[in-house]
Amino acid sequence: MANNKPYVIEMHPDLPIMMTKFEEDFVFMHDGLPYSADVKAFLDMQTSPIFYVFDLSAWHLMSFEEMMLAAAQAAKGKQSNFHHPMNRHTLIVTNNNLVSNSAEGMKSPAYGEVKIKVFNSVDDALNFAKSEMH
Repeated sequence: MANNKPYVIEMHPDLPIMMTKFEEDFVFMHDGLPYSADVKAFLDMQTSPIFYVFDLSAWHLMSFEEMMLAAAQAAKGKQSNFHHPMNRHTLIVTNNNLVSNSAEGMKSPAYGEVKIKVFNSVDDALNFAKSEMH
């Protein structure tokens, strides 16, 4: 997708994995909805389920309130990107404890029991995805 935006959404060159990343200047209250719409459009174009690697390692500008809004936007409701039929598994990359705990909380019934795992590096997330491919 176009990249004059503070995020990246692209397909991995060799694997069925959507690679997304928030840049340092991503502002959730401004960029969150456009990002979600672009991810949905990307997922809608897929013909079979893919992994969703969501790299948040470069981004650190989120309040607790924004974290709760982001979790609700990403996971609540069966129309959300984390529940999209073409999203096989969401793999969050972060070393921020608040982000990690929030992501883990999305496994709860309140968020629809999202299929989500947290990793410290993109390589770890990619290795998990490879291990899940049959």
